[in-house]
Amino acid sequence: MAKYFTSDLLIGQKSSSDNPLIYTGTPPAMVEQRFLHECTKRIKPDDELYLIGNLICELDDLKFYNQLPECHLYIICGDKERQIPNFAEVAEEILRNRPGCLDIYFGVHDVMIGTMSWRMAHDPRLLLGYSQLKPSICGSVHNLWTLKKASSGLPVLNVSFDAWGYGLLSENTIIKIYRKFLQGHFDQFIHCPT
Repeated sequence: MAKYFTSDLLIGQKSSSDNPLIYTGTPPAMVEQRFLHECTKRIKPDDELYLIGNLICELDDLKFYNQLPECHLYIICGDKERQIPNFAEVAEEILRNRPGCLDIYFGVHDVMIGTMSWRMAHDPRLLLGYSQLKPSICGSVHNLWTLKKASSGLPVLNVSFDAWGYGLLSENTIIKIYRKFLQGHFDQFIHCPT
């Protein structure tokens, strides 16, 4: 079983400066198809795919994710999803015919990566108090930074779609990034309030 991570795909948003798909210079529909192609090529039925917030702009855009290959799909809700009333119930209905399991979480959720427990949330500010305890994964900041060091000394890894070449980050890649982090490689220090 493999685990894959991404965030901030903003499917359905076509003309906003907050849309990472626009920054590629490629039409959003083409980038979306490349994403689906990468998922189809890499993800197997017993794999886990973590989509960490701001996946869609309108609820109807969630239908895009029915095209994903069979896997255990985890949605960690971000700003866009929290703005939609009854998002979890409606999302389960829209995605009910998608092959594989579906879990939806709001706020902070933990995941095992290798032998370590990591904490996830879309907004890195939600992790600041928690990151004292565990390494963290977030989205929301797009390509502003990829990896930062919290005042606890632990990493905060941004898995935004546009921060890593418009694709998926695998569990193995995150383990390699963590090893580099331990050698002192990261974007910059961030302060975690006590």
